[in-house]
Amino acid sequence: MNSTLQCLSNCPPLADFFSSGQFAAEINRDNPLGHDGKLAESFGSLMKLMWPAEGEGTISCVAPRAFKYQMGTFRPEFSGYQQHDSSELMNFLLDGLHEDLNRIHQKPYTESVDSDGRPDPVVAKESLDRYKLRNDSKIQDLFLGQFKSTLVCPDCGNVSITFDPYTMISLPLRTAQEEMQQQYRVTFVQVKRGSDGKRHHQVLKLGIPKGANAGKLREALSEAVNVPEERLVIGQMMRSYIYKFFDDSASLDFVKAGTSTLLAYEVEHADAFIYEEKSYNNYYGRSSAQVSKAPAHNEAAIIMYFRKEEQSQYTSTSYYSRSYTHTVLYGEPLLFNHPRNTSPANLYEAIADVLGPDVKSDMFKMYVCDTYGKADRDCVDHLDTNDVNNGMKQKLYIVIEWIDKGGGGGGGGDAMDEDATSDTDQADDAEAEDESLTLERCLELFSSPEKLTKEDAWYCDKCKNHVEATKSMQLWTTPEILVCHLKRFSYSRYYRDKVETPVQFPLENLDLSRFVLSPDIPGLSNMYDLVAVSNHMGSLGCGHYTASGRSCVDGQWYKFNDSSTSRMSPEAVNTGDVYFLFYVRKDSPQNPRNRPT
Repeated sequence: MNSTLQCLSNCPPLADFFSSGQFAAEINRDNPLGHDGKLAESFGSLMKLMWPAEGEGTISCVAPRAFKYQMGTFRPEFSGYQQHDSSELMNFLLDGLHEDLNRIHQKPYTESVDSDGRPDPVVAKESLDRYKLRNDSKIQDLFLGQFKSTLVCPDCGNVSITFDPYTMISLPLRTAQEEMQQQYRVTFVQVKRGSDGKRHHQVLKLGIPKGANAGKLREALSEAVNVPEERLVIGQMMRSYIYKFFDDSASLDFVKAGTSTLLAYEVEHADAFIYEEKSYNNYYGRSSAQVSKAPAHNEAAIIMYFRKEEQSQYTSTSYYSRSYTHTVLYGEPLLFNHPRNTSPANLYEAIADVLGPDVKSDMFKMYVCDTYGKADRDCVDHLDTNDVNNGMKQKLYIVIEWIDKGGGGGGGGDAMDEDATSDTDQADDAEAEDESLTLERCLELFSSPEKLTKEDAWYCDKCKNHVEATKSMQLWTTPEILVCHLKRFSYSRYYRDKVETPVQFPLENLDLSRFVLSPDIPGLSNMYDLVAVSNHMGSLGCGHYTASGRSCVDGQWYKFNDSSTSRMSPEAVNTGDVYFLFYVRKDSPQNPRNRPT
């Protein structure tokens, strides 16, 4: 609530109207859709406290308790302190203020207006005139614009054009297809080196239906890399060890989409990595549970980690400091299959072959380890064939340490992993650039045609059928105060998520000329300047709102965080968490940039 109120209070055309008391003469207490004028009066009192007239003194801070109480009497869900989406509050507030100030006391019956082949300007004006027969207030004067909505029947080609009112624009951050999908970032690790002698990793962004399991992700991966599904294994990595392999039925709910923790490999037998027989104790004794079907082949799963020594410095409180050496895992693990019945020597040779043609078995030491690359039991040199075979009944985790032969610390092993890591880092940088959006791009997505789903089918009055029509929404006119709502939250029957994509936006000179279809109106510009921003940080169910506003008193930007207020630089306004943007028409007399400071 604080964030929303700070933003509205920094829209001078609105704040001036209420703080000056002009609103009182327009209160409509007879409107059954209104709130007996009490919402408008409470909002007006708050604006007057925040922006007192000259000579009335100043107040350092205002607690909007009276306004919150009044709002809660009309909408009980706002009476407590639960987390709410600020878009709900914004819609309620603008609509409630409009009805309290509606100049229409007797609303006539009206019908919707269709184009029927007539010129757009004629139909748009007729639609607006009919709308204003029922809705006419200062809120509409400031916030009202018109959309042009076009529906095209795929069967008969019938076109329906209507002009609909709006008080805010909800802008998508993804295409309609992307809205139906969850994006996962998967690093496909090339176990074999390329012709240049390097191990190149491929970073993929894969989209699958929301709520789908790991099998769908493996299917999408198979199509992307042109490798059969049965040869692909997907694991989740943390600090250079793989702590989970995904069976096709596994849920992806706890995988943070868009991170670099998912690794994929091409192997001979993926089922060897997925299969796991877990033992546990119950009341009657020891039992086992098979997580997946046991492989029919005799190939074991080998998971190979890389380890190196690092120097760290320890400093006591005030007495001494010393350095010590410890080992850490680095790079991405490598996976491959190997026959279960083997000897330590054969295993060494197989691993040397995986590491590359220039790597010999005397260039590294190999240790059996646990899932996390720790708890070394024995160097494989000291194990006999039975020990190795017993360790390879399911999966064998090993860790590699390079022996310095004077050739750069590991016979090319370190270089191999550095190459792979640098490729991944470059992909990270490129992806970060691709994922950054501009406000103009959001407006383009908003105006893009989309095909309606069966659930949203449109009734064609020519075909007399409900059809999956093509729909497009475009801006016909824009208001004096333009409110842009970024659709960061998406909801479905089974899935809810927040889109974290940063959006770049201008602080001044937002030019909407190429998006507005209406012919130019003398005296009205399509250029806008930013006056306020509402930010949302956190997740869907647990978050925090802050606001930024440009003061009409001194022209400076300020940050509002509940009871804390501080001056901020214009460069700091875009925090990457923007949820609402408030623009004022550039040539408006009440634009802060057109007022003396």
